[in-house]
Amino acid sequence: IRNVAQRYYLDVVLLCIGVAALWQLSQEDLYISSSALGEGFSNRLALAMPAATAAGGAIVLLRFLPFLLGGIAEVLARLPSMFRLSPAIPLALWSLARNPRSSMGLMLLIMLAATIAVLLSILSPSIDQYAEDDARYRVGADIRLSGMIVRNRSNLHRVVDHMTAEFGYDAISPVARAAGTVSAPSGNEPVTAVGVDADHFPEAAWWRSDLASASPEHLTSIVKSRDTDGYPIPADAEWLTALIKPDTQRNDTGLVARIRDESGLYHSVTIGNLEPRSVTVGTPYGCEKPVPLEDEEGFEPPDWCRIGIPLSPLRRDTSDTEQLWLEFIGISRRPIENAPQPTTGSVRIKDISTANAAGELSLLTDFGDIVNRRTTAAGFGDLGARIDPFSETPSDGAVLTWSQPRYGQLKGVRVGTSDDVLRVIGSNWFKKELELEVGDTTRLFLGNRSTTVEFVAFADFFPTFPSASSPYLVADLREVQRIMSIDQTRGADATNELWISAPEAKIDDLANIEDLFSFNNLSARLMQHAGSEIIRSRSDALTAAGWNGYLGFGFAAVTTVSILAFIVTGWTTYRLRRLELAVLKSMGMSMRQMLLMIGLEQILIALISLAIGASIGLMLSAVLLPYLAGKDASTLAPPMVAVIGTQMLGILLGIVATALIASVTWIFFWVRSQHATTVIRAGQAGV
Repeated sequence: IRNVAQRYYLDVVLLCIGVAALWQLSQEDLYISSSALGEGFSNRLALAMPAATAAGGAIVLLRFLPFLLGGIAEVLARLPSMFRLSPAIPLALWSLARNPRSSMGLMLLIMLAATIAVLLSILSPSIDQYAEDDARYRVGADIRLSGMIVRNRSNLHRVVDHMTAEFGYDAISPVARAAGTVSAPSGNEPVTAVGVDADHFPEAAWWRSDLASASPEHLTSIVKSRDTDGYPIPADAEWLTALIKPDTQRNDTGLVARIRDESGLYHSVTIGNLEPRSVTVGTPYGCEKPVPLEDEEGFEPPDWCRIGIPLSPLRRDTSDTEQLWLEFIGISRRPIENAPQPTTGSVRIKDISTANAAGELSLLTDFGDIVNRRTTAAGFGDLGARIDPFSETPSDGAVLTWSQPRYGQLKGVRVGTSDDVLRVIGSNWFKKELELEVGDTTRLFLGNRSTTVEFVAFADFFPTFPSASSPYLVADLREVQRIMSIDQTRGADATNELWISAPEAKIDDLANIEDLFSFNNLSARLMQHAGSEIIRSRSDALTAAGWNGYLGFGFAAVTTVSILAFIVTGWTTYRLRRLELAVLKSMGMSMRQMLLMIGLEQILIALISLAIGASIGLMLSAVLLPYLAGKDASTLAPPMVAVIGTQMLGILLGIVATALIASVTWIFFWVRSQHATTVIRAGQAGV
């Protein structure tokens, strides 16, 4: 007899209320743990509600199971005889449909065991994998050296070559990380810009396919610099010269070229000053001395003069075999005691050329192509200067005009390179907060320099950055180096990190790297090893709290009870049904059909219970994993990935199969030992 709740389907109504409450709970910004692997629950209801709703749903589902089994039995019983279906099959279904209460408790126990097994098989390996992914995401590679100070790029090259040859590291990628701002409607917003080497970064960085919609190879390829390399300096060039005519005599202002080597490092070369005069002793490029004004202070306007500087010191600093490129021309001002404040100024330039040992000039540029591209807007450019044609006659050269200079920073223009926007990959913060899309542009300010950036893609996650709360940009290392270094008075190097792929590296390798850095006059503020970080992550409170132990103990206890219940319930149920079985046997059902019916009943009980329990376990895992990973947007961790361990599921299936075989075998031998006539004559109360 059904109780009031079941008779009027009040349990179904309560389940609907529970589902609605669970949905409402999922819409709130609640999380179980505030850190990557937990520091205690912040809302226990968030954990209890899914379990309670799933359990209630399973009980209600079992209520409708008899209707389903009865319907299937009716269909099978009406199949034509051509299908040769054994009558034991619909009899088994009818038996379960008519008397579901006899197996209800057993099914709930098996469901509970299956639920715990699925939870164990998902949560345990998922938490373990998450600990590893979390550590690798925070480090970014197997080894990451950050906060580096590179004073000499050749020393860094020697270190990289040594680590590759002696330590056997697979890939090493230089990275430049710099803080800046981007233009936003509410003002400038802070941002972190990362410059990556498109050729080596994909091999060195740790990556997971769900971090972004594309692979690291594709992402780095779309931001790879498409700019030209400036003007190549001939290998036989021994002098760098410029034909200039300043607007006035300026002995405190120098004409400076920035030359890039093959490693990407920029070198400053002072061609001469705007007196004009070459600053090198013994130079073949001399100028007339300034002519003083007769009645006033000052000098006559200078005439045209070619100034120059030897390239041999630069060759020694780089390598005689390295290719060099001229990428910048500008002015610098040296400090002079009691001198007046510097002002804006200009200088006419007809050409920049190199000279070989014989004194033969080779033209690098007469500024014709640059003038055509750089006179479309008013004001000064990103580097504090502009260049314009002096007249309609190309042979008159160009005029370089600069804003008010200051000591330590160059004012000038890029030469031999395009002025394309900087292609970047942005975090999803730009889409959510600034509502930017692919193809949109904005202004990026790095180190008091600005440039226009174009978003070519967006990334959900990028190693070493928090997921949603961190505005970051990923660009080509060469472009970041150019922005940070091209107008500096010294050979600044923006590279401040090394990402290393070394799966076999040990924690002791960090000491060897530190010694190698010290020997080559390099330093790194922080050295991180992914292996040691993984060990630290796995010792987190959530793992140490013994979730595996709690769930394992519960699984063992419930499974043991389920096995005993499976055997005992089967035994008692069939003892109560011995009259029914005896009647079926007397009606001509063979022992083979009897065994098929008994086995099918037990198999259906086990399979249905396992299926419902596994579904509940999957649903609970799907609800719990996001909470365990944390919904805090500032968490420096990748999303938790569900990993299914087959070992626990195999153990569960093996135990249930063993119990099923034992129960069916026991019941079969018991049924076979019964005499139908004796049971029928004694009735239901017979011995």
